[in-house]
Amino acid sequence: MKKTIIAIVFVVMFALPIGLIVWLSSGEMKQYEHNTDFNIEPFAYGEIDMVTRKDMEEYFILEGKFVSEGFIFEEIGDVGTKTIKALVAPGDEVKKGDAIIEIGKNTYYCQHNGIVVELSTFGKAFLKLENIDKLMFEFAIDNSMKIDPDKEYKTENGSVAKLSFISNVIENGKRIARLSINGGDYLLGQEMKLKLLTGKVFESVLVVKTESVYQKDKDGPYYVRTTDSSGYVLTEVEVKIGYKNEEYICITGVPEDTCCDMGYGSLFFSNPKNNSNESGD
Repeated sequence: MKKTIIAIVFVVMFALPIGLIVWLSSGEMKQYEHNTDFNIEPFAYGEIDMVTRKDMEEYFILEGKFVSEGFIFEEIGDVGTKTIKALVAPGDEVKKGDAIIEIGKNTYYCQHNGIVVELSTFGKAFLKLENIDKLMFEFAIDNSMKIDPDKEYKTENGSVAKLSFISNVIENGKRIARLSINGGDYLLGQEMKLKLLTGKVFESVLVVKTESVYQKDKDGPYYVRTTDSSGYVLTEVEVKIGYKNEEYICITGVPEDTCCDMGYGSLFFSNPKNNSNESGD
């Protein structure tokens, strides 16, 4: 009897409170449980771009710098035993009319603008200049750039350019080439991206932003990820690509007004934007 009473007291004093605490805690936890079932929908990774029709003007973007077309030689004359005082040194920039050298009581004045390469005072003195008035645009060319050496091209600012030199030596898959440039206000050593217009226009073609097109594997097909106007993903479509520039690419395989995910391609191997040399196909 005594043992029974002790057991009842134990239940009342210890087991019952612990059970009550567990029951209360369980109820409290349920207050934080979500009653809504979530359905996660696939949405675009980036901005939405729409397939449109437009005229595409073909051009090359050439990245390089302006170099001298060549050298100029100016004959000064016999020096003999006369006193000589050179007024310039190699590397100096000189302009037409600048004093170059004093020979005896005579002063010789430069006939051209340029950079002094050499001033020889032995025997028949002469001045060798790097020409800064006649410049060429030097850049690296690869096989994707189909520049016709017999054709004159216009640049974006109206200058006329023609391919005048291309090296027979390949380095890192490219060759050094130079364009002769007529017109424009350029400077020796000036670096820039030169936009060379081919004169060809692709009329009313389907285009999309280049970021919207991607490949999953090297040398594999091209795709776009289509969405609705809100960015909800619909499907993935294989497309054929054509001419591209640094902003747009011509495509076939989807209709006009198709919405495309511009961000999805960054997850895969490549897209034309990343691999473009900005010269077109």
